[in-house]
Amino acid sequence: MGMGCWAALFLFGLSSLTGSRASAAAGQSTSSKRTVCTVTINSDHEKKTFQTHLPAKDFKFVELTEIGKQPGESNDDWFKKACRSNVKCDVLVVSGHFSGSFFGSSGLEMGLDEMERGSCRDTCDGILKSPKEAFLFGCNTLASKEKDHRTFQEYVEVQVNDGIDRPVAVRNAQARYGAMGSSFKDRMRRVFTGVPNIYGFDSVGPTGARIKPFLDHYFNKIPNYAAHLDKGQAQKNRAAGAEAVEQTLRINSAVQNINNTALSDSMK
Repeated sequence: MGMGCWAALFLFGLSSLTGSRASAAAGQSTSSKRTVCTVTINSDHEKKTFQTHLPAKDFKFVELTEIGKQPGESNDDWFKKACRSNVKCDVLVVSGHFSGSFFGSSGLEMGLDEMERGSCRDTCDGILKSPKEAFLFGCNTLASKEKDHRTFQEYVEVQVNDGIDRPVAVRNAQARYGAMGSSFKDRMRRVFTGVPNIYGFDSVGPTGARIKPFLDHYFNKIPNYAAHLDKGQAQKNRAAGAEAVEQTLRINSAVQNINNTALSDSMK
């Protein structure tokens, strides 16, 4: 897999690499451990690579699919349990096949529809709104409506070969390539509103077994990842502050317009 795929991985958040060494020079933050939330639906290679690069003294890992799991049960409702657990993620790492829904060898799923519903509930903010970085490892996770090297029918057959029922595969292909509806990229943007950096693939991505060199390259560019996350939090705070100011200005403008209209009407 060439570096072109790496460029696709960082479809959003390229600016996060800029100035990362300056952040490292600021030194390690003395705050409590950062929480890396993982959703391992297929390969665990991605999670293991993060664990290799992020020291245990600074980071703790929480596997969201294991929250609330009882011995012998499938834990199909793990996403709801994870949301209710009040976990607050600094980093989110999702690994699985993706075609409108994350799926894989674990037998678990996380559908984009469910993620969108979760983004509307405050109980899921710790997973979907709190991260400074979200890594969505799966093909087409940040795909637009633009065509790639596959035809509509080829994409349908790829899904069918992965065990997806043909009618569902056709609907997924329509969502990927069809003119109607939002793209996967736009829907993910809405799900992760406020997350500074969202990483994913705009077409086919490398398998979990082949992702390690790309992640190694990423972490080598950011030797102090904790400081990098602190910078991301500062960006979130600035963005929130700017939005608050903008909203206040809009409200003040509306009040002023109302007052001016009332004054104008009174003088008629």
